[in-house]
Amino acid sequence: MHKIIQPRTITRNVSLHFSIMDKRANPRRRRLQAMLKQLSAILLILLFLAVPAHAWNNKGHMTVAYIAYMNLDPAVRKKVDRLLESHPDFQRLTEFAGSPNGQNYRLIIFMNAATWPDSIRKDPRFYDETDSESSPTPKIDGFPSMKRFTRWHYIDFPFTPDHSPLTDPSPVNALKLLSASRWAINNPSVPVAAQAYFLSWLLHVAGDVHQPLHCTSRFTNELSPPENPDGDRGGNGFKITDFPVPEGNFTVDNLHSFWDNVLGVKRDLPSISALAAQIMAHHPKPSVISTDERRWTNESFRFARTRVYTINQHTTIPPAYFSKAEKLAQQRVALAGYRIAEVLNKKLK
Repeated sequence: MHKIIQPRTITRNVSLHFSIMDKRANPRRRRLQAMLKQLSAILLILLFLAVPAHAWNNKGHMTVAYIAYMNLDPAVRKKVDRLLESHPDFQRLTEFAGSPNGQNYRLIIFMNAATWPDSIRKDPRFYDETDSESSPTPKIDGFPSMKRFTRWHYIDFPFTPDHSPLTDPSPVNALKLLSASRWAINNPSVPVAAQAYFLSWLLHVAGDVHQPLHCTSRFTNELSPPENPDGDRGGNGFKITDFPVPEGNFTVDNLHSFWDNVLGVKRDLPSISALAAQIMAHHPKPSVISTDERRWTNESFRFARTRVYTINQHTTIPPAYFSKAEKLAQQRVALAGYRIAEVLNKKLK
């Protein structure tokens, strides 16, 4: 049985080691020790996460981020803005943000940060560590890793309607990422660039896990081990009749993609602000806001079983199902935004 070393224990031991050495170190050695301490913190986070599907489309993620940004305390919003300036891919975050003096410049950067983890899926600077034919790419300053970490986007709690064999969730999953990101942000032992990197992952994955199909996989006689060890892969293997995506000029043919795009695809700021306003009007900020990511994923798992997998495969999406899906998606987007804001307000107060 493997012994699990808690991150806080490792950090405490590292800090004690450097504290003792600092008393007798010259300035050059102290600078080296500080660099090593930061490196230790980064390696610790990646070790914690890397034990051997998209969610909401960009509009969904940007709407979640919009709601979160509007609910940040003013002082915390300024800290978040400054932190994102240290993101190792900051130039990409500024795309379409306009002039630094523009009214919505910081808001758009925040929304772009929430979509950044999806943008690296096909970025040649990064590589897919789950693909045996993919080779590591050169390290770029500021990035803790050049891996795409595709497994950080979900946690597939299994269920079966017909007693099929199940597969446990991967140990590399969204819950691990959320926990590690919260530990890294505002942690003085973690380099600021790495904190900004993990902030973008927190914004994204917190949104991911509020999409019900990012927290489950359905196992049936047709899709179960050993031929299909991942079941239906969060609805990606659950086929539906081609469904025309709202606001789009394309169709989707599986349940996961339907839920990703149920709120439409327009992602210009006026469209997102209008949708966010509508969502917040129908789903006001609750008086008590959960910051427990385990609760977030459990809710999505429950909704997947009771509200998502309620149609048969290879059928046309009924209007009533679409209407209910749209309402549930709006509720989940609202909660994701409020909860992200609450996490950051507490973490950066």
